[in-house]
Amino acid sequence: MKHLLYGILALSLLLPLTQARAQSTHSVFFEGSDYELNIYRIKGRKPGKTLLLIGGIQGDEPGGYLSADMYSDIALEKGNLIIVPRANL
Repeated sequence: MKHLLYGILALSLLLPLTQARAQSTHSVFFEGSDYELNIYRIKGRKPGKTLLLIGGIQGDEPGGYLSADMYSDIALEKGNLIIVPRANL
């Protein structure tokens, strides 16, 4: 339940930033291994602070990485966002 609340809080903070189309890149570290790590970098239209969002899983709760996945194609007005949706799968 706590993870769901954190996800909702994060969504409410970042959703207003989805107005403009942002520049984004996608990289894969450890490609071809059992531990591929997808990294999304999203730049806003204006300079600003950078936020790192890391999703993971605890037990059988998918909320952490599913919440992080939702941000992989977000558009930012200001600042930068680095997303690691599945850090420990």
